[in-house]
Amino acid sequence: MTVKEGRLESIEILRHENGKGKKAEAIVDDMVRNNDSEVELVSGATVSSICIRSAVRNALAQGRRK
Repeated sequence: MTVKEGRLESIEILRHENGKGKKAEAIVDDMVRNNDSEVELVSGATVSSICIRSAVRNALAQGRRK
């Protein structure tokens, strides 16, 4: 992730073992657009959407601690 001046600029998924959840990766665009990890989950890829959202939240939390 890239955060600049308090805004999400980009999110890159480095690894996502997803099976049928590939379409969940589209939520990163929504997160950047909305500058928020609280975005609507992708129907049919709910678990993958939750995993991606959690990874983004964890990365943001780690960045705040540094």
